[in-house]
Amino acid sequence: ADRLDWNTRQFTPPSDLGWYYITTNEEASLDATRGNQTRTILDNLLSYNNSFGDHTIGALVGYVQERNMHSNLITRGVGFVPGEISQIEYADAQSAREYNSTITGLSYLSRLNYGFADRYLLTINFRQDRSSLFSEENNTGNYYSVAAAWKLHNEPWLTLPSFMNSLKIRGGYGQLGNNTIGVYDYVATVNPFAFYPFGDAYGTGVTAIDLKDPNVKWEDTETTNAAIEFGLFESRLEFSAEYYIKKSTDLLADVPLPYSTGAFPANITTNAAVVQNNGLEFAALYRNNVNGFRYSVGANLGTLKNEVLSIGEDDIPISGAGSRTEVGRSIGEIYVFEVEGIFQSQEEIDMHALQPNAAPGDIKFKDLNEDGLITDDDRSFQGATIPKYSYGFNFNADYKGFDFYLFLQGAGGHKVINNTYAQLMLGDYVNHHTDMLDYWTETNTDTDIPRPVIGDPNANNRLSDRFVESGNYLRIQAIEIGYNLPLDNNIIRSARISVSGQNVYTFTKYRGFDPDFISDGLFARGFDSGSFPNPRGILFGLQVGF
Repeated sequence: ADRLDWNTRQFTPPSDLGWYYITTNEEASLDATRGNQTRTILDNLLSYNNSFGDHTIGALVGYVQERNMHSNLITRGVGFVPGEISQIEYADAQSAREYNSTITGLSYLSRLNYGFADRYLLTINFRQDRSSLFSEENNTGNYYSVAAAWKLHNEPWLTLPSFMNSLKIRGGYGQLGNNTIGVYDYVATVNPFAFYPFGDAYGTGVTAIDLKDPNVKWEDTETTNAAIEFGLFESRLEFSAEYYIKKSTDLLADVPLPYSTGAFPANITTNAAVVQNNGLEFAALYRNNVNGFRYSVGANLGTLKNEVLSIGEDDIPISGAGSRTEVGRSIGEIYVFEVEGIFQSQEEIDMHALQPNAAPGDIKFKDLNEDGLITDDDRSFQGATIPKYSYGFNFNADYKGFDFYLFLQGAGGHKVINNTYAQLMLGDYVNHHTDMLDYWTETNTDTDIPRPVIGDPNANNRLSDRFVESGNYLRIQAIEIGYNLPLDNNIIRSARISVSGQNVYTFTKYRGFDPDFISDGLFARGFDSGSFPNPRGILFGLQVGF
C-alpha cells in the first residue's frame, strides 16, 4: 500500500506590476488545498513448474485487486487588504469544495508454458480485467495471447556454419486492454444553478457542464509479430530483426466538440477510432575481451508507420490545435496555413486573395483553394507528428577498476509546432523573442518577421508553417564513469566512486526547450505549448561495502 498526503497554500497579494498586470485588493486571493491518496494492491499468485524427460511445463493462475482512493478539500478566499493576515477567514468572500473518488480494478490471470527438448517453446496467456472507470455494462475486457519459438540450433538434423552458434525464430499474437480515462467519464453532469435572461429579470435553469459517452468501453489492442535471432562467433555478436503489426480498436481519446454544444471543456472522452501501427525493429550487440579490456557495443533501430483506419461511424476528421486526424493518414498530422511572404505595399494586398485587415508588413497567406478568400479551408498538411524512426546506441567498458557507460537515443522523420516561439513572436504586451528585432519596416523589407502591431488584426500569429520545425534529435541520455578503489583491509570490502549524467545534451535544430516534449493530447501531439522539458541531472556517487 502507498499513501501520499499534501497540504498547499498559494497567496496572491494585492500588487501593481504595471497597467497590464494589476491585482486589486478585491482580486487578492488565497487558495488552500489539503488531501491524500491511498493506493492498495493485493496480489495472489499460484505457480507450478515441472519437467519430465524432454518436456518442461509451467503454469500460473492469479488474482490481482487494486484500489485507489483520492480525497481533496479545496478552500478559497478572495479580497484582502494589504497588511492583513493571509488567512481565508479574513477574506471578503470564502468558498470551499470537496472532491473524493475511488477507482477499483480486478484482474484474473492465467499462463501456461510448455517446452520440448529446448527446441520448441510455447506460451499461452489469458486474463480478464475489470475497471470501475467504465459503466457496469462495459467494465470487463477479456484478452489472450499466444507465443511460440523454435531454437533451430538445437535441432540434431541442422548443422549451422562454423561462425554461427545460435539461430531462433519466434512469433506471436496477443491482445491487451487500455482503460486510461478519467473518473466518471461515462456520466454527464449538469449545473442546477444556471441563470438566463427572461425579459427584465433572470430565471434559473439547468445547463450541461460537460458531455459524456455512457457507452465508452475498454480500448482493445492486438499485436502480431514475427522475429529472427542469431548469434555469431561464440555469441560475441548477436542480432535480431522483428516485424510487428499493432492494431488498436475503440481507441480511447478526448474528441473536440463544437462550442455550440455548450459543453465545457469542449471535448468528450469516447472510443474514437481504429489505428494501426506497423514497422521493423533491429537490434545488434557485440561484446569482447581484449587483454582485460572488456567492452560491449549495442545499437537498435525501429521504424513506425501509423495509419488511421476509421474514425467513429462516419469517418469525420478530428481537428486539434494546429492538427487534423483523418482516415488514411497518421494521428494528429500538422494542419496549418502556408506563408507566401510579407506584403510590401497596398497594391500587393489589393492583388492578393482577400485578407480584410492586412496592411504592408503583414503576413501573406497562400490561397490554396483559389477562392479569393483566406479561410480555414486554405490550411494544408505540413507533416506527421509521430516519428517515423527511432534509434539508440550504448557502450559499456571496464578496465583495471575503471568502468564507463554511454547511452544515446534519438528519433526523427516528424514535425512539431513550436507554439512557445509563436507566442514570443506576438506583437503585444508580452515578452518577445530576439527574432522580433528584425521586424518589417519600410526601410527593412528583406525580412520574414511581420510588423509588430497591437491586437494582431491580420492574425499574423495564426498557426502556420512559419512555426513548423523538424522534431529530429539525438540525445546523450546517460553517461557514467566509475572507479573501483583497490583495497587491502578487513574492514572495507569494496569502494566505488562515480559521476553520472542524465539527459546530458541534445543535438537538434529545434528552437524550443526540448523536441521530445509532453504533448497536449493524442490529436495534438505535435503541439509544443511550453511544457516542462526533460530534467538534466548530474550525480556524484560513493559506494562502500563492509
